[in-house]
Amino acid sequence: MLALASRARRALLMVLWSTGGGLLVAAVVLARTSLPSINSGPVPLWSGPLVVMAAALLLAAAAVGNESVVNGLSARAFSLRQLAVVAVAGLALLAPVTSALVWLRDGADGPVQKTTDSQVPAFVALAAQGPAQPRTLVLRATAGRIAYSLVRGGGLQWGDAEVSPPLSSVRGLDAVVSDLAAGRGGIEAQRLAAYAIGYVLVRAPVPVDLARQLTAAPGLVKAAAPDGSALWQVTQTAARVRLVGPRGVVRVVPSSGLSASLQLPRAWPGGTLVIAEGADPGWKATVDGKPLKPVVVDKWAQGFAVPAASSGRLDVSYRSAARGGWLVLALIAVIVVIVLALPARRRTDLGSSA
Repeated sequence: MLALASRARRALLMVLWSTGGGLLVAAVVLARTSLPSINSGPVPLWSGPLVVMAAALLLAAAAVGNESVVNGLSARAFSLRQLAVVAVAGLALLAPVTSALVWLRDGADGPVQKTTDSQVPAFVALAAQGPAQPRTLVLRATAGRIAYSLVRGGGLQWGDAEVSPPLSSVRGLDAVVSDLAAGRGGIEAQRLAAYAIGYVLVRAPVPVDLARQLTAAPGLVKAAAPDGSALWQVTQTAARVRLVGPRGVVRVVPSSGLSASLQLPRAWPGGTLVIAEGADPGWKATVDGKPLKPVVVDKWAQGFAVPAASSGRLDVSYRSAARGGWLVLALIAVIVVIVLALPARRRTDLGSSA
């Protein structure tokens, strides 16, 4: 800020400060904007990239301004201006230094606390780590309404709400939950398995009517659950990645993270590879290196047509198309910050003697 009083590099400093400040304001607005999520209630948008870019611009402005201030003060005689600069610098360092000392003394205490509690029973969390990776449909009755979350593994983790699939890709799950709670449909297990749901968990307190409907639903078997909750297991094959044959025969494709693989049998009759994720061009599937034709299953899920007589190794992978662009932009930003932080060469004027 002190460097703005100087004419040296004022235009560059104004650009850096105004752009960085604008990005900070945009980050605040973005953080106060919420969107609905299938994993939880409305969640604020993540403003991390804007904060990082704003911090990079402000650091660049500080580096440029520091050089201008040092050059300007070194060319002047000692005065109160130097003392004012030292006082401002000391105040600027006071806040982070004080915070660091408080953290060293008291620790990083705050509203977020570490816990070992699992949101699903231990055997459900263990099954979710297997090759099928079944999910759990968690229901909670509040004020006469049924709220649900679709979770994987041991339950929701930090950041799951921000990376949840678009609501349009799982809109059909609303109808499935509604029919399941009301006892309509009769094919709940098959519809749940399409979303790779292997378990249905109702949080305490469990409404009597809801428990009765779930117990009577075909394809659901009640299992033990702790803490007053109720749990049902889906009898249909529920897998995140599965091969569906022409007669509806389902074969689990072992998956892990964003990849899956399976050795196809020699007499494969043909069918569809179904991934219980929203259709996305980032998904790729190959058989012995030959790409498969992508299709959309049930108007939302990603699938691939696997022709008859296909044989060899089936590989599934995912790569975001935008990831490479963001990595390039991040690299450019880092290079710009490093270049701006480098000390500039000083020019020396050589005078001629008469």
